[in-house]
Amino acid sequence: MKFFPGKYKSVALFVLMGCFILLTPFHVSAVTPKTPVKATEAEMERAGRLEKMEKELALREKTIAVREKELETISKEVDRKLAELIDLQQKVQARLDELQAVKDKRFKALIKTYSEMSATKLAPLLNKMDDTTVAEILRAMKPEEVAKILPKIDQRKAVNVSKILGMLGGVEKSRTP
Repeated sequence: MKFFPGKYKSVALFVLMGCFILLTPFHVSAVTPKTPVKATEAEMERAGRLEKMEKELALREKTIAVREKELETISKEVDRKLAELIDLQQKVQARLDELQAVKDKRFKALIKTYSEMSATKLAPLLNKMDDTTVAEILRAMKPEEVAKILPKIDQRKAVNVSKILGMLGGVEKSRTP
C-alpha cells in the first residue's frame, strides 16, 4: 500500500475488498436444495387448513373495512344532522326569548293600566278571570294596591287567589309596573 498516502489507506483497502466481493462468483445451487422437500399428508392438510383460514381472515378483513367505511359515513351524517338540530334549537330558543320579551312587555303594560284603575272598576274584571291569572296580576302589583283590590273581588275568588299567592310567594314589593 505504498501507492496511497496515510489517511487514504483505509479507503483504498475498503474499495479493494468491495471489488473482490463483487467479482467472486455466487452459485444459487449452493443455497437451494437440489431435491424437492417431502411433506407428510398431515402437514399438507395443515397447510390447506392454514390457507383456508388465511382466505377467511382476508374476507373478514374486507368485510370489516367495508363496515368501518359505512360507520364512518353514518357517523358523519349523524354529526351533520346533530349540528343542524343544534342550530335549529338555538334559533327556536332565540325566537322563544323574543316572544317572552314581548309577552313580558305587554304584561307590564297591562299591570300599569290595572294599577291606574280604581279597585271598584278593576274588581269586576278580575272576577271574570281564572284564579291563576288573577294571582299573576296581583303578584305583579304593589302590596298597597292589592290590599285595596282583594276586598272588592268575589269572596271565594279572593280566598283562592290568596292561596295561590301564598304558594307563589305572595305579592312582591320589588315588582313595579
